[in-house]
Amino acid sequence: MSKDNKAVVLYRLQSVARLTRTVLAARLLEQGLYAGQDAVMLQLAAEDGLTPGILAQRLGVRPPTITKTITRLQG
Repeated sequence: MSKDNKAVVLYRLQSVARLTRTVLAARLLEQGLYAGQDAVMLQLAAEDGLTPGILAQRLGVRPPTITKTITRLQG
């Protein structure tokens, strides 16, 4: 694949990823959820009882971020 073709493919891939994130965020909002909360819920559905520290580690975020997300989910 030529350099120009790679650039076009990369641009299109980035566009699709951006659109996917936008659609996901809109669908989550329809359910009263915010982006990121779905990842926490999926982790807990797979393995209930995870601590905030483990959730943060698995999701690659800082513990205060998880604490804020959990607080919003409980609210």
